[in-house]
Amino acid sequence: MAMSSRERYISIAVLVAASAFAIDRLFLSPYLERRKALAEEMTNRDRTLGDAQQMLQRERQLRQIIRGMGGSLRADASAVEGQLLHLLHEWQQQAGVGGASFQRVHALEAHGFTHLKYNISAAGSMPAIAMLVYRVETAPIPLRVDDIHVTPKRETGDELQVQLVISTLGRTSTGGNPLEREPAPGVALLRETVGTP
Repeated sequence: MAMSSRERYISIAVLVAASAFAIDRLFLSPYLERRKALAEEMTNRDRTLGDAQQMLQRERQLRQIIRGMGGSLRADASAVEGQLLHLLHEWQQQAGVGGASFQRVHALEAHGFTHLKYNISAAGSMPAIAMLVYRVETAPIPLRVDDIHVTPKRETGDELQVQLVISTLGRTSTGGNPLEREPAPGVALLRETVGTP
């Protein structure tokens, strides 16, 4: 039985719609999904690469800072403590503070360095306390003021009590020179991953 022209047009329209649906299901949708996934993966890799490059740049900067401090870093914790005690005695006399005490609170060895933390306590007038804090801040060795408390010692407020928590670095005697050692495996692996020499 011959199809009328109307039936022929309807058949052709159904065939075209079915073909478009099949092409969309089999080719177009998977292609678009894969393209979107690749674009997201590329964005994530670019972000990871940027983070890795920033980390390597920060490592280079920190190594330069540590190399610059090389002459001022003492070989071990006792040498650092002796130097700090000597400086503290000088600063106490220069600033005119009294009753200065000095106590090691913490010592931690990591990555070829010893991180030392000390409590310093002293009493004196406001200019004397200011001079002592200034001397600590401008010390010829690497020192950092972690915490400071200034309280009046008497009700009149003419004498103050200062308590400082300071920290410093020294080289460990067993760790060798950390600047000459190879970077940690994670950093080496990161360098290979991002392709940075």
